[in-house]
Amino acid sequence: MASVPEHYALCEMANHCLAERHHRRAATLLWEAFRKCPSSWTCGRYNMFSMYVSALSEDTSSKPTRKDLKNLQSVLDDEMELKIFRVAAGQALGLFYGSVFHEHEDAADFFRQAISLADAVSERELKECNAHSISNDGSDIRNTLGELRSNCKANLNAMENPAMHRFRVGEPPNLPSTFHQRSDGTIAETKPYLMDLPSNDPNRAKVGGSDCDHCLKTLAELAIPRLSICTRCKMAYYCSKECQKAAWRKGHKVACRAPDQRERGDLMRLLPLGTEEEHVSKLVTLVEQLANGQWQVKLTTAPHETLIVDSDRLAHIRPDK
Repeated sequence: MASVPEHYALCEMANHCLAERHHRRAATLLWEAFRKCPSSWTCGRYNMFSMYVSALSEDTSSKPTRKDLKNLQSVLDDEMELKIFRVAAGQALGLFYGSVFHEHEDAADFFRQAISLADAVSERELKECNAHSISNDGSDIRNTLGELRSNCKANLNAMENPAMHRFRVGEPPNLPSTFHQRSDGTIAETKPYLMDLPSNDPNRAKVGGSDCDHCLKTLAELAIPRLSICTRCKMAYYCSKECQKAAWRKGHKVACRAPDQRERGDLMRLLPLGTEEEHVSKLVTLVEQLANGQWQVKLTTAPHETLIVDSDRLAHIRPDK
């Protein structure tokens, strides 16, 4: 009697773990199955990879680990891997960095990479996927690739367009949803991430990277693949050293903050707690740092009220200069 292939046995074990809602263990098994599955079995490998990402998404007891992020990054960076896997990895990294770790600049960069890869898929690669049983006519792979790209684009648009973040208390935001398949086959709906807008400069709510922060020219106008980033704050983008130097003299020197730097008077995002029902990031002004490292802050929507919060709940928004 022929023995059961190892990747198949690992999948069976993972399914049992998912049935018992042991998502962390299931994710570990699914990653091992994905790595051991023959490269010729494209359909099976893609299902395993999708289930791995879903298991990580559904694990409410813990965040994806550094190893998980490294796993996904390895797929995204693997030039020998089929692009549909790389696009899926980029989308997953964008979602995790954006909604779990609240690192929106990194999330936007992953979405851009995924979109670029999706646009670069050739007819030859689509036919190669057909040959490995994703579908007979290419419709499934095209649809899957199109859905991945659309979801990345929807999230990126919401992050790049401040109007998409506009939110009023008591008025549910009418924003486009994105969808992903859970490990049990059902479909989950996700709203783009929301945050309050700075009243004096709504553009500070958006992620950068699509246009130069000094000359304001877009990537399309500049005909370049990506912009340079300020190595200190990692939130300001420039098309050239000349623009970066000009912006530094114009005021970025004063506005620039290192990721762990906080100063009195700074406008920052107050990240929501995991137990909060609303997934909205509030804007606060830093008043004073306390002896225990916490900060006294005041909400921009209620400036007469102050809160005491842990410093790790405070995240920078883009500098005003």
